Amino acid sequence: MVLIQYLNADDAVYETAAVRPGYPVNPPSVLPMKAGHYLSHWHDNAEPAEKPFIFGTPVPSAGITLRPVFGEECYVLFISAGTQVTPQV
Repeated sequence: MVLIQYLNADDAVYETAAVRPGYPVNPPSVLPMKAGHYLSHWHDNAEPAEKPFIFGTPVPSAGITLRPVFGEECYVLFISAGTQVTPQV
């Protein structure tokens, strides 16, 4: 079995999973939160933060630590003066 460690916003381990090598890695049962931020993606602590970890990827023969990457929330206010505003994505 290979140990998967999930870190929270404070870089502390908050969940672990034991997975057989070659089997897929699943997301943690509870997602971490950080005030004023949203969870952008997870990354393998051994890789650059810009490289997202893809869940479902087979586990390597060594354990991995997954760190959450957060983005800042922002709000946009549209004042339409009574006309419909097209949704922005």
